[in-house]
Amino acid sequence: MAQASKEKDGIFVNAFLGKMHNQTVDWDGTPRDCCEYFKKLQKKYGPDWYYYNKKINYKFNEHGFRTKTFEKIDMSKHVVIIGDSIVTGIGNAEEDTIWARLETALDMPVINLGVSASGIDSACINSLILHNNYPPPEAVVHLWSSLDRYSDFDDNFYNNQRWERVQPNNKHYYARHNWTIRNRFYIEADRTLWKGKTYYYEASFFTHTAKEIGVDLFDWVDYARDDDHPGAKSNKIAAECIAENLKKQGISA
Repeated sequence: MAQASKEKDGIFVNAFLGKMHNQTVDWDGTPRDCCEYFKKLQKKYGPDWYYYNKKINYKFNEHGFRTKTFEKIDMSKHVVIIGDSIVTGIGNAEEDTIWARLETALDMPVINLGVSASGIDSACINSLILHNNYPPPEAVVHLWSSLDRYSDFDDNFYNNQRWERVQPNNKHYYARHNWTIRNRFYIEADRTLWKGKTYYYEASFFTHTAKEIGVDLFDWVDYARDDDHPGAKSNKIAAECIAENLKKQGISA
């Protein structure tokens, strides 16, 4: 079963979050991952810097994810990894991303559902859509973002997919709401959603998140091209840790 019935009427396609669709770009477009800032980093780190002449681009599929097309795949034979820009692999060549490294470590295809600048609530929304529209994948992997992030959606979300990341210190956006507690409930709900249905692993690159929800913490041992996201070495270590834990659970190619 490669596709779900709901995809035919457009509900599934529009419900997935994603900023880019069927596009390939050389830069993420944020202030740090742009040509001007990259030139400054070249001067700072010199020609021995791993990213000095490294060719990097971002190829997005029809849903706006940096991964293969969903059109003909059988999701039940793939591992799915969900998260924010770290999972997307901002500042890294595709072969250096966590999801590409995980494919190698597991010898198994991986789907990347990373959405840049998203929060835990967004990850759980995509996880729910995945659950309701596709057969269970081989495994679901969450790299949880900061517990302080949340997303806001406008009234036309299902048509326009417009959303934004909002930090709780913006007083006009309900700062008195405790988004850390709310996000912990999102995570608990996601754990229950997939319990007994597939292999499940969760970790984080954020110290506060890992401590609060009791998951593995991944180290930042290097930085990506933008000098702001985990680099190739960090991603390799994280992918190997994910693979090791899934294998302990019993996953096999």
